[in-house]
Amino acid sequence: MKTIRMIFLRASLVAAVIGLCACTSYHYPSESERKVAAVQAKFPRYQFIVVRCDNSNAISDAVMAGALRSGASSANAKAIIDLLSKPESPYVAVLGDGDTIAAATLERALSDSKGKVRAGRTVIFVGDQKYEQSLKAAAMGAGVKLEFVSFTN
Repeated sequence: MKTIRMIFLRASLVAAVIGLCACTSYHYPSESERKVAAVQAKFPRYQFIVVRCDNSNAISDAVMAGALRSGASSANAKAIIDLLSKPESPYVAVLGDGDTIAAATLERALSDSKGKVRAGRTVIFVGDQKYEQSLKAAAMGAGVKLEFVSFTN
């Protein structure tokens, strides 16, 4: 009986130590999480839906961005168009761990959305300022207001 109690006590102690170690580990926020926090800080009263357009590696990003700029669409671009065309939808924030795919996706969605989205809708882009001019031109052509949140690593 004493042996069983000692085994149980040791197992409980090991479980407690493992549990405490798991509770104290720090979570480093991803770039996308920091971008969402930047949007929330700039627009604290906005309610928005986030469309994440993540990258994978430099080669596939270049191919995907080229395809989007050449006229190919993507599921994220279609989702952006759908969200901007609904009357009750909140603001749409487009971001990703890399800005290349997010900017190309938003630009494709805006150029495909002409006549489909409700005029005056607002879309938020979070990323590098080098994309601001081309996205503002695409937004103006689509009749959508673009709010730009500058974000660099």
